[in-house]
Amino acid sequence: MSQLHRIALSMLRCLSPQSARLLLEEVKTPEAVFDLEVLREIKGLNPRLLEEVSSAAALRQAEREMDFMEKSDVCLHWFEDEDYPARLRACPDAPLLLYSMGEAELNPPKMLSIVGTRKMTAYGRMFCEQFIQDLAGAFPDLTIVSGLAYGVDICAHRTALNFNLKTLAVLAHGLDRIYPPAHRQTAKKIVHQGALLTEMPSFTQPLGWRFVQRNRIVAGLSDACVVVESAEKGGSLITAYMAREYNREVFALPGRTIDPFSRGCNKLIKNQVAALLEKAEDLIREMNWDKNIRQPSRQQTLFPLLDVAMQEVFDLFAEGRDYDTSELYELLRQRRDCDMGYLLSLLLQLELYCLIRALPGNKYRLY
Repeated sequence: MSQLHRIALSMLRCLSPQSARLLLEEVKTPEAVFDLEVLREIKGLNPRLLEEVSSAAALRQAEREMDFMEKSDVCLHWFEDEDYPARLRACPDAPLLLYSMGEAELNPPKMLSIVGTRKMTAYGRMFCEQFIQDLAGAFPDLTIVSGLAYGVDICAHRTALNFNLKTLAVLAHGLDRIYPPAHRQTAKKIVHQGALLTEMPSFTQPLGWRFVQRNRIVAGLSDACVVVESAEKGGSLITAYMAREYNREVFALPGRTIDPFSRGCNKLIKNQVAALLEKAEDLIREMNWDKNIRQPSRQQTLFPLLDVAMQEVFDLFAEGRDYDTSELYELLRQRRDCDMGYLLSLLLQLELYCLIRALPGNKYRLY
């Protein structure tokens, strides 16, 4: 079957994925869609389809796309092929095809979507990093899915990479660019430890409505969807509702009622769209993943496993000298975006683990 005609079919503007699949049931192959004699025999056909096919614009665009794919090492996943994500295929509005760049398996044993606000707080960051770390220790074959956006998305991708999990970044544009550009280096790492995935052909601009369209793929790819933080309205809530429509489990991190980026999660829990999520064990239990959990070795249980942020702060004490909070804050800011409240919360956790101790004058030293 011709890849050219598959790509061209996905580019016909008058056909939704659902209507394209119905048309394929009638004409059997993508090549037949571009046969005017075949189309004219179909009763009640949309006249716009005949116009688009007659212009041959979709075929010309598909030829350009195939040139880009060859030059950029892009793979094509057609909805009837074995390598197409099976979870996504079951969704009624699944795209006809996906373009990928990378090495990730699109049908891994376990797949989890993690979404949330672009304006992530220290509370959300700490939860996200610890949550993924705990899951990575139990399920090294887990794949994390998100959208490469600021905030929760990029935190989920980077934490997955740090703990050697595969991660998929679902894009709202073509694979000729990375949006936002600030995440280009992370995207390069994802290509080697996962994949960039999109239904959009190259040179497709990242317009606002395309992010909503992208969200259905984030929801449909996974076994469950986790919302870490969200305002009362936002794209992550759309993803959560889409996930429920696809019969996926949805989880949300609760927060204080006065916190603006916890209101969306609290609303999901209150309306019984999402289950309350406090720790990794909650998801593991609800998903019945505890039956095949990898048990940690005895040596691993003797000492706490530090998450990425705590490890960075702990490493600052390697020289054995004392630091005050202002010095630690400046040093940590060279490694990650954070505020003083976030640093103080990390220091408190390191104190609780008896790894550092507080001194008079807002200073700290190794225990």
